[in-house]
Amino acid sequence: VSAVVEIIGSQGSVEQIVRHPAGDAVVLCANHPETDWYFADGFTGADSIEQIVMTNPYVDATVVDITFVTADAER
Repeated sequence: VSAVVEIIGSQGSVEQIVRHPAGDAVVLCANHPETDWYFADGFTGADSIEQIVMTNPYVDATVVDITFVTADAER
């Protein structure tokens, strides 16, 4: 589910919650779209699953290119 939040006035606060059986993630929402996003790291131990949740609250479709960088190379 995606949402566009418009705050009329000078103050407001928005956060997002991603719910997963392994645990929840709560972070502040971005206040405007970006062309590049960087994530600090991800856990890649045995049997681990890395998930990146992307939502698009706009009517128009979008294209997303994802690059993973490992110790060996980009993928």
